[in-house]
Amino acid sequence: MENEFTQIYAFTLTINPKLNKSTIVHQLNCTARSLQAIFHHAKISTVIELTPNYNVHYHGMIQFRKTEIKDKAPESYWYNKLRSHPTIGYTVLKVLTDETKWVEYILKDVPRTQRELEKTYYSPILFDVHGLADTYSRMAPV
Repeated sequence: MENEFTQIYAFTLTINPKLNKSTIVHQLNCTARSLQAIFHHAKISTVIELTPNYNVHYHGMIQFRKTEIKDKAPESYWYNKLRSHPTIGYTVLKVLTDETKWVEYILKDVPRTQRELEKTYYSPILFDVHGLADTYSRMAPV
């Protein structure tokens, strides 16, 4: 049986600059809901990072369900889905070629981000649908 999901892609995603002056809680609520709604058929895991100006920024991994994207290239599907969402800003999607380096990179600011989130809003910094992060959880210690 053929795999029903595409290969794994790495992504970076920022919020729309119009949300920069809103609270961290508002930024998280808006973007998390958007990601869940847009990619509910995908395997997606994200790590939240706060910029030096306390704006939400995501790094993550995603696998698209092939039946959902049909004959579109995953990159086209990604950009077309995000383009119309008012909460999403800059985004990059690339084929994940070095899982270990990507996981190390996206976990680099976890301690600082966790401390900052605990000051304002207690929330896990990992948003994981379908257990994609479980595949990589042993690769980089938190």
